[in-house]
Amino acid sequence: MDLETALAFAMACVTIATSSEDHKEALRSFADKRLPEFKDR
Repeated sequence: MDLETALAFAMACVTIATSSEDHKEALRSFADKRLPEFKDR
């Protein structure tokens, strides 16, 4: 896999991971200084 393809793949993975409800809950719980309540979404 060349560098350009690897970077495109990595960006796609980051986009998917950071758009999940669990990621948003992680950010909210960190800001609120509480434990996160993940729902596998």
